[in-house]
Amino acid sequence: MVTLTLILIVIMILSLCCTVYFSIIYRRKGANALISRSYMNLSMGILFLALSIHLLTFKLPILGKIFATLILLIGIVNVYYSIKIKRFAEQPTKK
Repeated sequence: MVTLTLILIVIMILSLCCTVYFSIIYRRKGANALISRSYMNLSMGILFLALSIHLLTFKLPILGKIFATLILLIGIVNVYYSIKIKRFAEQPTKK
């Protein structure tokens, strides 16, 4: 149980750092802004997934479990849309 907690905390810290980094890159509106946005959403989704799994390992009241499940759903939606944005950004442009 301790190793799972440590692994989830490391994942949360790394994905938080990646979220901040790609957010800064996306705000600069460079050539690959959409790709940076997709990586930002992906790392944010991973952060939410790790946080919700970490919360679900505790004994929580029903309201806490509902809150953790909502965070899990938000993480899944972020991962889905990051993959969708990345596919859209990597399509070749038609001339």
